[in-house]
Amino acid sequence: MKKTILLSALLTLTLVSCKENTPKATVETEEQPTIEKTNSESSEVEEYKIYTQDKIDEMNKIIGEEKITDHNAIFERFFPKDNEAEGNYSYQKRIVIEDNKHIVMEIIEDGVMDDSIQAIRTFMSIDKSKATPVITEVKQSFKCKLNRGQQEWSAAFCM
Repeated sequence: MKKTILLSALLTLTLVSCKENTPKATVETEEQPTIEKTNSESSEVEEYKIYTQDKIDEMNKIIGEEKITDHNAIFERFFPKDNEAEGNYSYQKRIVIEDNKHIVMEIIEDGVMDDSIQAIRTFMSIDKSKATPVITEVKQSFKCKLNRGQQEWSAAFCM
């Protein structure tokens, strides 16, 4: 009995000391994301990582250089379907809002090929009142794989 207790204590001590010395993975980013919180009818809070104006300007420059005029082509240029994904990958695209001047599109990629991210939801707003469409806003939220972070949509990066 004493040997069993001593062996259990020694094993526990070994596991705890190994866990403390395990290097932690870090994600380096160029900048902190801007987070937008909105209240929906169900009083749910949604958060998004909002692209910076510099990033949006860079995307609009590419649209001009490549002479892209179709909003679907713009969306697929920057957020294409992963044709090499395996397993339960899905890619769903839909128009959220559309009128003569603006369009807001949403894409949800689920089962992405990443060790921590389960799904990515992207919203892109496009001003289509000019000859060349202009991206006005891009925002994303993420769902993490089990034990890798949040299971609801959030701007927080997965671990």
